[in-house]
Amino acid sequence: MFFRLILNYNLRIHPKDLGPHLQETIKEKFEQEVEGTTHPKWGYIVSVIQMSVVGKARIEDNTGYAVFPIQYEAVVFHIFKNEIVNGIVELISEAGFTVNVGPLSVLVYSKNIPEDMTYDPNSTPPCFKSPDESRKIQIGSHVRIKVFVVDENKMVGMATISQDYLGV
Repeated sequence: MFFRLILNYNLRIHPKDLGPHLQETIKEKFEQEVEGTTHPKWGYIVSVIQMSVVGKARIEDNTGYAVFPIQYEAVVFHIFKNEIVNGIVELISEAGFTVNVGPLSVLVYSKNIPEDMTYDPNSTPPCFKSPDESRKIQIGSHVRIKVFVVDENKMVGMATISQDYLGV
């Protein structure tokens, strides 16, 4: 789920920013561009731990931008297919419910909820509950889910609670 990785990035700096405070400019711009984004292979970049320029900058012919090769160490959030995770229910409707798992929003459709749990719109707040009401899923409930589809570019996924040891 969370990993500490060493990654590379090419940072473009506008010519007007090439001045006496270049190091601070590089650090600020790098953190703005990288933290809170999604890496195509490794997932959501939670935080940059350390960064360093690992070579000489090159100048782009067409724009005049300086491109600095950066190597950085980061904490990344990555969910694998069929991974079991814990999250907090954010929204509930007849179609299912949405669970927040860190920055990932995961949808659990009603067909992926055990058959004995039914949607109760008259409950305050609306919920999915078992016939004896021993299990109740409502906004704010902590649930364990099995993620079977993940799109980390959009930070969304789909999951089930219809297996043993899943749910509330």
